[in-house]
Amino acid sequence: MAESGVQTLLLGDLPDPKLGQFRMRQLSVWNWGTFSKLHKVTIPEDGTLLLGPSGAGKSTLLDAISAMIVPPVLLRLNAAADESTRGDRDRSLMSYVRGAWSSKGDSVSSELAKQYLRPDSTWSAIALEYGNGLGRQLTLVRLFWATAAGNSANLNRHFMVVDGPFDLAQGLEGFTGDRRKLKLAQASRNRVAQLMAAAGLQGWPRPKRRGQRAQPALTPQGVCNLLERDFSALEPETKWVTDINEIKTQQAKLYLCVVLDLFDQRIVGWSMHHRQDRQMVIRAVQMAVWQRQEQHPLILHSDRGSQFRSGDYQDYLAANGLLCSMCAVGHCGDNAACDGFFGLLKRERIYRTTYPTLDPARSDVFEYIQRRHNPRMRRRRVKQDQKFSALSKPSVISG
Repeated sequence: MAESGVQTLLLGDLPDPKLGQFRMRQLSVWNWGTFSKLHKVTIPEDGTLLLGPSGAGKSTLLDAISAMIVPPVLLRLNAAADESTRGDRDRSLMSYVRGAWSSKGDSVSSELAKQYLRPDSTWSAIALEYGNGLGRQLTLVRLFWATAAGNSANLNRHFMVVDGPFDLAQGLEGFTGDRRKLKLAQASRNRVAQLMAAAGLQGWPRPKRRGQRAQPALTPQGVCNLLERDFSALEPETKWVTDINEIKTQQAKLYLCVVLDLFDQRIVGWSMHHRQDRQMVIRAVQMAVWQRQEQHPLILHSDRGSQFRSGDYQDYLAANGLLCSMCAVGHCGDNAACDGFFGLLKRERIYRTTYPTLDPARSDVFEYIQRRHNPRMRRRRVKQDQKFSALSKPSVISG
């Protein structure tokens, strides 16, 4: 064996491959959910079992790990609530940064509003410390921060990889949201390439999509544009239009869905929520249906949003005898009547007011619809009817 230059190695002579494997050793969170300031959880090599009553923070810690290592497109926060009949299914990264701890019902609109521990400018951080059997330590740090007017759409994020242990309290002391103060913990693209080459790592490039356009939203089968931009109605409850708009507050965005009767331009149904989903749209249409006096055919026109194309929404319209109509592709003017109301609402009320939370915005919109817009539209319709009656009366000359 020695003459041929071949060496024989026994299996016991090979290095243990487990020594080079990195294992999670510690989880640290700073201002994450209901955990204020710094909290650390040591994770032994043989595993950890999280026990505690409901609300103790078990899902909060698991969501911290998910927010660090799960891609954003696959991230599902509080996934345990999907398997139970209770629990909060509306958790988001912003709710963890703000520290959502309770929901309070609004006495005016009966909507639930989140209560936050940190409603003003704040930041949160997560650190996962890894180590292997060779004494190497590595820490993944993810930082989130929001201004006083922040919401889930503009939550700032920063990711760091630290070669060694990293203490959140000391490493991020005095952080005020200025990314430039984190330059010591940053690495350029060339530095990352050097580290990857030294470790024998190779990136997996993602193919670029060139010349591909997004496919237009598919219209449900049998639905077309029945309105054809005819925004006039000779009788009430014959043509309704609906749409969704957003109202910005310092806490989060408030979404408003309205149903407008083209006969007198009154708002016959509306719903407000911090999430624009199909249930919010169905609640607005439900409110309009409850006030409906006649059962003759009625057209309900909307755009091609996913909420209006959902199966639950289409089933509700069919069950209540409403004819669904949708805008054509790329023709935003097909729903100009509803857009006109939103423009009037913002000019007369929204742009003149700053809302610190969702509750004042809900109350203001409710007051505008009930005490300003709808009474004004009723008076205008009465004047039009009186003018038409005066013109239809026979004159003295004609007898």
